[in-house]
Amino acid sequence: MKHFILSIFILSIAISSSYAQQLSGRRAAAAAENSPTVSVRAQNMYGNTEVNTDNLIWMREIYRQLDLKNPKNGPLYFPVEPIGNRINLFTLIFNLLTEGKITAYEYLDGREVFTDQYKLNVKDILVKYGVFYEEQFSKSSKNPVYKVHESDVPSNEVLGFYMKEMWYFDQANSTFDSQITALCPLLTRDGDFGDALRIPMFWIPYESIRPYLSQVQVMTSNYNNVVSSTYDDYFRQRLYKGDIYKTTNLANLSLMQYCPTDSAMRAEQKRIDAELQAFEKNLWQQSDSIDIAALKSKKNLTKEEKDILRKLQADEKADAANAETATSTTTDSGTSTKSSSSSSVKQSSPKTSTKSSSSSAPKQQATPTKSVRRQR
Repeated sequence: MKHFILSIFILSIAISSSYAQQLSGRRAAAAAENSPTVSVRAQNMYGNTEVNTDNLIWMREIYRQLDLKNPKNGPLYFPVEPIGNRINLFTLIFNLLTEGKITAYEYLDGREVFTDQYKLNVKDILVKYGVFYEEQFSKSSKNPVYKVHESDVPSNEVLGFYMKEMWYFDQANSTFDSQITALCPLLTRDGDFGDALRIPMFWIPYESIRPYLSQVQVMTSNYNNVVSSTYDDYFRQRLYKGDIYKTTNLANLSLMQYCPTDSAMRAEQKRIDAELQAFEKNLWQQSDSIDIAALKSKKNLTKEEKDILRKLQADEKADAANAETATSTTTDSGTSTKSSSSSSVKQSSPKTSTKSSSSSAPKQQATPTKSVRRQR
């Protein structure tokens, strides 16, 4: 009897252990479904899209803050928890990070350094932000894999992103474009005094997650529910809305540091956006469609605008010289024509007067001669 009871006890322990392993396997499979798998070949292909800055003749780095409460940025925030194949941006980044597929770098105030010195350990990130996790080891990898349940991912607290853009003009390819170089999630939590604190978590180089973003589809419209775009398409088409908070400058200052008021900051943001649009417009716009009067009346001209104004003024002088030459040619031609017609009158008038006159010949010839001179 004792042996029978002992056997039942051992069997129950074995069944419970097997069930626990199956449950853990299901969770791991669920996490793997939300994290796309990209081959090495695909990673190399997407990695080659990075712009070579050595060939650029003009470049400007822009920092934007994306507010996920803005409806235009809604596709980056919803769904808060994965629904089928739909997953929001932070959950995707978080899963890739815990699975060891991408690397996070420390957020440094005023600079981004993507070197081994500033790499972050995944476990330290989980502990720092109070995320519950399960540490697992596999035979195929020396590094542990951290499993986090969907409900424990703090995607509902990430209400924004910092984004670093690079605007550039490549003269060799006649290309003016922008490229995202890095993303930083902003965690929003209550401070000690009840106010909301925005905490930058870490920087992720965009090129390292581009292959995965191109595999995850995103719904960009409530009206049309056909999911035909990916996160990479969303970013490349600039469907997001972000406010500029900094540009790369000599003093490494953000807009907040040299704009004393909110209205001054908004004016500065508009000015920077207008400069980017004007640069692109001046690259392709034809000279004859530019308002030269507006440029002349403008007080502070940029170097590009001065060059355009100088070229327009030179074109105006050339056009005026050509018009003057054409006018003088037309005038000379008209004078020659008039002289020819006068000669014709001189020759025909005496004949007519001779035939029609009944007086003596000398008197008939003198009268037409005086008449022709008066016409002159």
